[in-house]
Amino acid sequence: MAILSIAVFLRAVGGIITLLISTVGVGVAIALGNILIPALIKTSFPLRVGIMTAMYTLSMNVIGALASGIVVPIANASDTWRLPLQIWSILPLLAGAVLFLLFIKTRNITSIKHNKKTGSNALLRSPVAWAVTLFMGTQSLITYSVYTWLPDIAIDKGFEANEAGWLIALFQIGLIPTNLIVPILAARFTNQRILGCTSGLFLLIGVLGLIVSETALIYPSILFIGVGAGGAFTLTMLLFILRTTTINESSQLSSMAQSIGFLVAATGPIFLGYLEEFTQGWLIPLLVLTLSAVGCTISGYVAGEAKKVNT
Repeated sequence: MAILSIAVFLRAVGGIITLLISTVGVGVAIALGNILIPALIKTSFPLRVGIMTAMYTLSMNVIGALASGIVVPIANASDTWRLPLQIWSILPLLAGAVLFLLFIKTRNITSIKHNKKTGSNALLRSPVAWAVTLFMGTQSLITYSVYTWLPDIAIDKGFEANEAGWLIALFQIGLIPTNLIVPILAARFTNQRILGCTSGLFLLIGVLGLIVSETALIYPSILFIGVGAGGAFTLTMLLFILRTTTINESSQLSSMAQSIGFLVAATGPIFLGYLEEFTQGWLIPLLVLTLSAVGCTISGYVAGEAKKVNT
């Protein structure tokens, strides 16, 4: 949180070099936080992992959307883009202070035993770990690709630019309810196969809808993708906890799945952009997303089985 606060503040201080370097710092800090949060939930709320995962993922989307909405008015009111960026450096400081006080309170009470036999090599031999990783990667690829290319796809189908922009908002609306509902339901089930498979099917139906629809039908297709993406992401965060036995395993599974998953998510939209340019249309890129949705459905079913990674 300290790195995140400093990096966010520095982004608005200097020129382009400072902006780029501090943006890397922001990415590093966010990556560390994403990896550690499932382990933190498993440690602090072992009997309430469902509701706490729901609160975590819901707050990510709601506060993220709120930040996107109020940055421009603040920038217009202050006649500078620097102030809105620097304001957000306060939030990591507050979070860091809370975490530090929690550490001071619990360091003499809780002792976490580290299993030396547990490591990334053991996870790489675990079918369950690979199922969770594939589930993470395929849903992330679809989500990031939709964020990147949905307006262009909509314009290609005849939408105006301002209408295409609103489709992203519709996509985010689909994310929010499943962020709250899916983890709570998943924590109550013996296994999560139905939820994993259903999330993938929602993505599949939504992507197929983008292929065949032209105007009005694109709206329910976007909602289907949003519901599927929200359900898959929150379920993945919960699987980091449910498919592991120790705190070490939870953080290591989180690290493995998010490292590979977000690498796929980062390179996927670039690949799809080149593919659209090469084929002069969005049909082939959308077929690639269709295959990703099929992979998400299958891996969601496998990852949802009530098995541990067994490192």
